[in-house]
Amino acid sequence: MTRIGHGVRSSESEETIKKLREKNIMLEICPGSNIALGLYSSLEDHPINLLFKKKILYLNR
Repeated sequence: MTRIGHGVRSSESEETIKKLREKNIMLEICPGSNIALGLYSSLEDHPINLLFKKKILYLNR
């Protein structure tokens, strides 16, 4: 299995989501760091739930 570190922004592209699912690529995601660094303002704004619903594999760091 291949994995991509810090691939959280992939949630912004349906085409990318489709490719991740087709190729069984896992994302390494750290919502706490993403929020602390200001990429997202809160957990509610973070796309981790969207990725889960889209059946994207991820490793929560």
